[in-house]
Amino acid sequence: MVSEIDSYQSGLFKKWTSGNFSEETIKEELAQNGLQDQEISEIVKQFKKKQNDGRQTIGFIITSIGAFFGFLSCVFTMLDLIPEMRGFMLYGLTSIGIVLIFIGLFLVFE
Repeated sequence: MVSEIDSYQSGLFKKWTSGNFSEETIKEELAQNGLQDQEISEIVKQFKKKQNDGRQTIGFIITSIGAFFGFLSCVFTMLDLIPEMRGFMLYGLTSIGIVLIFIGLFLVFE
């Protein structure tokens, strides 16, 4: 019974996400299905939580990639493998890493 409800809700969540539905439209659709106000608010809350969880996951991944670029910048600058690329390794990779970290943090804390 619970798995049927979860699969039903996940189907609705995909439909709402792909259709870019507003909160009011979602509430109207649920009310037409005969749900009570308390159930509607709970489903909308779960939908918002699921959207935020996905955004946070992407944010953590982007932040990790940015930190990795910063680490690579540090290591490559210290090793000085290609002296002609020292400026790119020091300033370019560091800048890319910082930008990715800030984008990731924006997604996490938004």
